[in-house]
Amino acid sequence: MVNLEATKAKIIQKLQETDEVWIIRSIQKLLDIEDTEEALFWNAVALDNLAHAYSDDEPDYDVHMVKEPNVDYKV
Repeated sequence: MVNLEATKAKIIQKLQETDEVWIIRSIQKLLDIEDTEEALFWNAVALDNLAHAYSDDEPDYDVHMVKEPNVDYKV
């Protein structure tokens, strides 16, 4: 039988270690997490990991710097 608490703890640990915000957002959508205490927790985790992705002195990228646009990207 699967130990759900151990599995849950391992999943949460892996999510906290990831720098991929899209993974967090996808899981939020999958679990239908809205503006609850849990959603605020996941948003904080995502923002914290996003902060690790960029340095303070990293330049902004202009749209003209994109060499090959992603035609499937929708805002």
